[in-house]
Amino acid sequence: MTAIWEAAEAQDIFAVDRSAHTIGTCRMGTDGNDAVVDAEGRSFDIPNLLICDNSVFPSALAANPALTIMALSLRTADRYLAAKR
Repeated sequence: MTAIWEAAEAQDIFAVDRSAHTIGTCRMGTDGNDAVVDAEGRSFDIPNLLICDNSVFPSALAANPALTIMALSLRTADRYLAAKR
């Protein structure tokens, strides 16, 4: 990826040499004092903000999180659209 950015003459390139999936930065929970979003992915602090990526996971998974992220985002979208009806 860095080579592609350099070929495109990108500036201020920052690449981390690791292959981990950073998770848990917007943890899901039941209390805004201990979590960022509720079980529906709605932010406790910012109205009308829904988060549906691996940042809401409370702990690491045993496998690549891509399918779980896709399922979570589809569930969040379905619930959001149902609430708008």
